[in-house]
Amino acid sequence: MDDQTDPPKSRSGAEIGAENFGKLQDYFAQLEREGGQVPFTKEGRPNLSAIALSCGFDRQVLYSNPRCKELVQAKVRSIGGTTETIEPTAKAMFDPKDKRIRELEKQVADLTERLSQAEKELAAARPYQRLYQHACETGRTLVP
Repeated sequence: MDDQTDPPKSRSGAEIGAENFGKLQDYFAQLEREGGQVPFTKEGRPNLSAIALSCGFDRQVLYSNPRCKELVQAKVRSIGGTTETIEPTAKAMFDPKDKRIRELEKQVADLTERLSQAEKELAAARPYQRLYQHACETGRTLVP
C-alpha cells in the first residue's frame, strides 16, 4: 500500500462561494432560532461587516456573491434589523489603529526573541574573547 498522500486540492471559486453561502445560511438560521435580528449600522443599513465577521469570511463576499447578497436582502425583510452595536472585540478587529498595534506588538516580540538569541550567542563567545584579543595583539594564537 502506498503511504503517500495526495496534495490538497485547490478549490474553485464556485466551491468557495457555495461554502460561504452555506455559512451565511447557518448564521441566519441561528439568528432566527435565537430570535435575533440582523445587525444594522447607525445609518440604517445592514451591517455587512458584523455579518461577515460572524460568518467567518471577508465582507466583500456579501458584495460579490449574488446569492449571498440576495439572502441578506431577503433576511432583512423577513427577520428585521436592529442597530445594536457590535461587540467590542469585533470592533477592534475593524479598527486600523488596533490592527497596527497588533502588528507592532508582533514585531516587538520577534525582535525580543532575536535579541535574546543574540545575547545567548554572545555569552557563549565570551570565553574566546581573551584568546582573540591576544591573537590580535601578538599575532600568535593560544591553545585553550
